[in-house]
Order: sequence, then structure tokens, then C-alpha cells
Amino acid sequence: MLASTGTATAAVAVGSTGSVLVSALFNGAGCATTANALSNSAGELSAAVVPKASAAPVFYAKATAIGVTNTPPAPVTAALTGTGNLTAASVPGFRPSGMNKSGTQTGPNAQNTWIQVTGWTADTTNYPGSTVNTNALVSQGNKTSATVTANVSWTASTFPNTIAARLKKNGTVIATGSTANPAVASATVTVAENDQITLEVSDGYSLASLAPATINATGTYVRIT
Repeated sequence: MLASTGTATAAVAVGSTGSVLVSALFNGAGCATTANALSNSAGELSAAVVPKASAAPVFYAKATAIGVTNTPPAPVTAALTGTGNLTAASVPGFRPSGMNKSGTQTGPNAQNTWIQVTGWTADTTNYPGSTVNTNALVSQGNKTSATVTANVSWTASTFPNTIAARLKKNGTVIATGSTANPAVASATVTVAENDQITLEVSDGYSLASLAPATINATGTYVRIT
């Protein structure tokens, strides 16, 4: 038996028609030599096969995913199928918004006539990210049952003014309140990203044109929650 390499030499006396058989296990290489005789060799050869990868295959994939994100940022998870480019649609999450009246304003100067309340400042202290577009509070994201509220603080003239408030979403009335001080209006509606909420007031006093009320800054606000 040859463990690696080597030679085996044997001297065997046989007749002219005889043969010599040398049998060995070969784990490496071996040989048999004879002189003046017929030589045959038989053995078992074994080898360990070691797999070898010359290069990693390159794969290409294409997938389509639709995800929903919330603001503040939140993880997006989606199943990927198919082949091609990976795309994702991002749907903004909802955050409350608010705006406060800035400065006083003269109330309606005609009976039962609606006028827009103007001069607003985004309430970013209580509602981070809030923005005002002209005189409209801008919605931050989508919500199916958002509460839109308005509160109007006002001061009567020397005559008994009666102020009521109403809210509009993108120019359409969504809530109308009764005359009161403060005048309030509220509605539960669906809002979408960038919807615009505006506030209007009216005066039921017949002589409003002669003695209009004053819309106060403190206590007058609009909110989307």
C-alpha cells in the first residue's frame, strides 16, 4: 500500500507462460517494476473533490412596491414581486394644524353678510409644521375623520352686535355656528394633504353698517385635529 508516492520492487520466479500481479491501493501515485516478466498492476484510486466557484453569479431583479409613510417618518414595508425597477408611492401621514388671529379686524358692516377673517399666524408652537396660505390653514396629511374647529372672540360696538362663524374647506362650507361670544363652528370631515380651511363671520345686527363689531386676535383660532 502506497500512501503517497513510491515504488515497489519484487523478484518472482515464474515460468515462461506465467505472470505477476501486483495489487495496491493508490492514494497518490505508485509504480511496479519487473525484470524479465510480464507485469500487471491493479489498484483502487480515490480522490477528494473540492468544489470551487470561480465567480459569484450576478442576478438582476425588478420589483414594484407601494408603501405608506407617516410624518414624522415611519418604516415602510412592502412585498416585492416580479422583475424590473423598484418604485414606491409615499402617502403623507396626518399631523394636527393650527393658526391664530394676528391683530384685530373690523366685523361685517352689513347685516347677515359673511366676510372672511384675515390676518393669521401659523401656530407652530402647539401644532408643529403648521402653515398658512394667505388666510387659509393648510392640512398636514390625510385623515378621514378630522375635526375642524374655529373659535372667534369679538367685541360689540355700542350696539348689540350678534356674530356667528362658519368654516370652509377649499371654498365649500362645512360648518356654520350660531351667534354667540365667542362664536364657534366645528365639523368632522375628511381632509387631504394641502386642503385649505378658511373662516368667515357674519353679524345679525340690523345696524351693523353703522356700528360693526371688532374681531379680536386673542382667542380667535382655527384648528385641524
